[in-house]
Amino acid sequence: MKAVVVTWKFYISTHGETKEDARLIPNYSYSDPKQAAVKAAERFHQCENGWECHWPIDVVVVDESGNEHRFTVEREMVPEFYVA
Repeated sequence: MKAVVVTWKFYISTHGETKEDARLIPNYSYSDPKQAAVKAAERFHQCENGWECHWPIDVVVVDESGNEHRFTVEREMVPEFYVA
């Protein structure tokens, strides 16, 4: 059985963004919207100053048909401290 491949876009509704602000989740094309939301949150955190935000955030992923899937995404941070 061949998996359905979907290209996803996302926006952060917590920040007042709308569907018109949706941008592509690069290098990610699978069928599961929940995993797409995780990848979008990772992208937001790493590439769009998301580490400066208060979490959880509301991520909306948009499939190729324009259907929106809304998820609240929490960030887990475990600080590590080292003495040199």
